[in-house]
Amino acid sequence: MAPDVPLPADLLPATHPARALFDQSAPDPTTSAPPPPARGALRFDGADSGRPTAGPTIAQLVVEGPPVFTAYLRPDQDLPAYAVAATPDVTPAPSPEPVPVAPKKTAARGGALGWSLAAGAGALAVGSGVSALVARGKKQTFEDQPPGNRSDLAALYESNRRASTASAVLLGGAGLVGAAAVIAW
Repeated sequence: MAPDVPLPADLLPATHPARALFDQSAPDPTTSAPPPPARGALRFDGADSGRPTAGPTIAQLVVEGPPVFTAYLRPDQDLPAYAVAATPDVTPAPSPEPVPVAPKKTAARGGALGWSLAAGAGALAVGSGVSALVARGKKQTFEDQPPGNRSDLAALYESNRRASTASAVLLGGAGLVGAAAVIAW
């Protein structure tokens, strides 16, 4: 039934409560546009229009003569399968991949970092040398004036061990940081 055609009074009397609801209701004009068929035309509820989205509809594919299909569809149901009209491919051609360009090494890029790392490596090397001298001094103290008791001997030994270990660790760190400075340059 077309929405602009009034409901006959003998079908639904004017005093019936449903009659007031029918008269007050307005059809939802919202439609969707399904893909056009390769041949013929899609009709919804007998009209060449979009598919109503708010309620059920009768869909037909008409190609010269009787309909190819007629289906009662709820809003959540898909149309029956049909051949869709070809659409021109408007996909842009893919652009070529950009060629990566290696950044130029400049004095500003690697220079400041390289010099900073070199300075750090130098400081670690100096610290290693100082720790080695402290360890050497502890050894010399042991040779010149050996400790008189066991606790003094243990303290001197522990002090020498710490200075020697610090010297080795700082020297290793200087080597690593120096290598990083060379890589940065």
